[in-house]
Amino acid sequence: MLISVHVPKTAGTTFRRDLTDALGGRVLWDYGDAPEVDDPALREHERKRRDHLIADRERLTRDYDAIHGHFRADKYRDAFPDAKLIAFLRDPYRHALSSHAHAARAASPHPAHHIFLERELSVAELVETFPDHQTLYLGGIPLDGFAAIGIAERYEESIAVLERILGISFARGLPPLNGSPQPSDGYEISADLRAAVDTFRIRDLENYRLADERLTQMLRAYGLT
Repeated sequence: MLISVHVPKTAGTTFRRDLTDALGGRVLWDYGDAPEVDDPALREHERKRRDHLIADRERLTRDYDAIHGHFRADKYRDAFPDAKLIAFLRDPYRHALSSHAHAARAASPHPAHHIFLERELSVAELVETFPDHQTLYLGGIPLDGFAAIGIAERYEESIAVLERILGISFARGLPPLNGSPQPSDGYEISADLRAAVDTFRIRDLENYRLADERLTQMLRAYGLT
């Protein structure tokens, strides 16, 4: 089993398309969790959803080769201890800009989106409200517990490494999906945003740095550079 964690705004929608194109109907989408929001009722709802899925473990193993969606990486650890675990990360400054731009333009039933609308959060306030957002989705699992960590800004290189690790052939050169403007498109990283990320997303910064270095190492190891 492949467990693919879709950290929001890290090319996960593009990878969902590419993974589904590669595996067809053998990808289960799991988009019912909201780990950003500290709410006991939500945690209980997520627990029940997880237990319901895992109770059907034999069917999942028979009918699916991968599970992909918005959930913490430790969600299926007990059910599939030998699963290959993957995720994508993104530069935390760009991730914050993209998250804010997406929340401002798109309607969503996600509980975190309700918080964004109610408080009319600036991008710096968004970072402070949801600290270490990408790291949260790693579920306490260290980077070396993942078969691979892709880098959103290095998507094609990440896919090349994933092909070697997973033994899956992915389509190449397709346009990205659900993208948000980058700083190079007129969005600048303000001093307030930089200060917020440097204060409230320290682990995101470190994990991104380590994952980026690891990707470079794996490209060399597989002779892809």
